Amino acid sequence: MRHFLISVLVTCMAIGVYVTGYRFLVERHSGRARGAGEYFHYRDCGHSWEVYLFIPAAYCEAQLIQRYPKAFLSTPSWSAIPQRLIIRVPDNSITFSFPPWSKNTRKPNHAMQRTAKAFASRLALLRNEFSVFGATPYRGLSLSR
Repeated sequence: MRHFLISVLVTCMAIGVYVTGYRFLVERHSGRARGAGEYFHYRDCGHSWEVYLFIPAAYCEAQLIQRYPKAFLSTPSWSAIPQRLIIRVPDNSITFSFPPWSKNTRKPNHAMQRTAKAFASRLALLRNEFSVFGATPYRGLSLSR
């Protein structure tokens, strides 16, 4: 009986350390994807081994998010939008999604490719030719000798 209680205590402590590690080692970001119609909860790990280690914890958290979304949202009215948890490495080389992506659903582009509007606005900045010589010189500063 004593060995059983010790093993239960050690197991509870190990689970506590695991959950604490998941809580403090993994960065949390969230945001609403306009085009996808989903709210994403991102969990960014520093190393690939952390992603694989914390998959069970992320799955459990995703189940909580699915059942009680208001507790995880800054705006409770977004609870009507489908929720998805994504655990990943910041460069997106390793990514897991809960609930898993269905085969007919397109994954969001995490690379965030530039749109034509963003490209045009950058070109507009390059068209304006700024010159140091066009500015009014400060007192005591002469641009010609």
